[in-house]
Parts: sequence; C-alpha cells; structure tokens
Amino acid sequence: MSLFKKDIYKNLRPKKTNTFMGMNLPDFPSIKDIEYKDALIYPRFVFKDEEEKPIFETSDYKEISSILGNTTLKTESIFNYKHRQYKISEISVEVLDIVIDYSNGHTEYYIGKPIPFHLEIRVKVKHTNLFEIANENAIKCAELIEKGNLTTIEELRLIEYKSEAETCFQKLVNNIDDIPEIYFNYGLFKYTFELNEEAINLIKKAIKIAPTNAQIIFELGCIYGEIDDAELEYKYVKMASDLNLEEAKEYLIDNFEN
Repeated sequence: MSLFKKDIYKNLRPKKTNTFMGMNLPDFPSIKDIEYKDALIYPRFVFKDEEEKPIFETSDYKEISSILGNTTLKTESIFNYKHRQYKISEISVEVLDIVIDYSNGHTEYYIGKPIPFHLEIRVKVKHTNLFEIANENAIKCAELIEKGNLTTIEELRLIEYKSEAETCFQKLVNNIDDIPEIYFNYGLFKYTFELNEEAINLIKKAIKIAPTNAQIIFELGCIYGEIDDAELEYKYVKMASDLNLEEAKEYLIDNFEN
C-alpha cells in the first residue's frame, strides 16, 4: 500500500466539524484543527456495485484522484471510469485498525487516545447512463418544437422533457470533463431552445477536449451559418474540411465556392 504523508493525511482525516470528505460521521471524535507531524495513514478505497461486485479498489491517492477527477465523494455524485458512468449510492467508512498514541507525535490532545489510522472507505455505486436519458429527452424536445402548435398536454410534456434533459446534462458536465459528446449534445440541446451563446460555448468546450473531431467542428460551423455569421461559419467548416470530412468539403463547394 502507498503511504499518505501528512499533507494528504490532513485532508483525509475527520475535521473538527466531525465530517469526513463531506460525510457526517457521528462515531468519530471531534478533531481539533492541529498540525500533524509525522502522521501516516493507509486509506483504502473500495468501490462495488449494488450486487457487491468489485468495480475497483486502490490505496493510491493519485489513482483515486485520476478516477474521480473533480467529483466530490458523496452520494448522488457521478464519475466516469473506463468509459462507464457511475452514480454513488452509498458511502461507509470502516476503521480497520485502532492505534493508541503515546508518542506525543500529534500533540497532547491525542496522548493515550485512540486514533483511526487504517481506514477502508467503502463506496457503493450503480451504473447509470444519464447521457442516454439526457439525449432521449432532448430528442423529444426537438420533435415537439419542430411540430409546433402544441396542445396543452404537449406543452406540459415539453416542460417535463426539457427539465429532465437539463438535469441530466448538468449532472454530467458537473462530474465528467473528458467526454466531448456530452458537451456537444448539451450544446445542441441548448440550440434547440435558441440559446445560441450557451450552445456555442458548450460545443467549443467539446472541441477543446477533442480538437480533431471534424464532425463536431463542422456542426459548429453549421450553427454559425444558421445564425448568419458567415465568417465563423466558413472558419469552422474549413477546419473540418482540412480534417478530411467529406461532408464539410461538399458544404464548402455548395455554399462558398459558387
């Protein structure tokens, strides 16, 4: 196991508010805000699905950080692991070893008192596909908007579909920052409701993640065309054409070379 030195250890230990990484832990003693000296800890993170099948486990802080990214370790949080999305449904902490400190290594506050050194952070997750749910609702929105002349029931459905898609897309972008299709589809969803600036910013984030994705670049050019910005329309379509997207090459011939 990897050893976590005091700077990381301080972040993992319960704070004086009696919480641990955002979780309330009433069984832990309240911890004073003190300077740790040579404190070491072996925290093991164990992730399992709802059927108790292991997803992964690690004691490597860098590995857990690379997996979770900016995701807060709390219930309902979503993270991406091996191209699958997981939602955290339950978290528990097990003290595997109790050490009685007589060394005065952690100030007099701890002399003769139990200190949890070896922790297992057990995280139960369930595989979720919020991307699929978001896209399904976004498509339903687009279909209703294209239909027009909606009945009252259809207008209510549009509100429901829009809310569900927005919620899912927001959860995705708040928890996953390395999948360009999420930002691209979210941008198209915004564009459906004529939120052009938001749509363009989201699609540009997708391009930043995947700067050689010709299809996304081309679609951004088409959006600029729809809002009558010919200069940027040409710029992005030309970029896609230079990446050998045939559709973009044909678009340039049809719209700019006649």
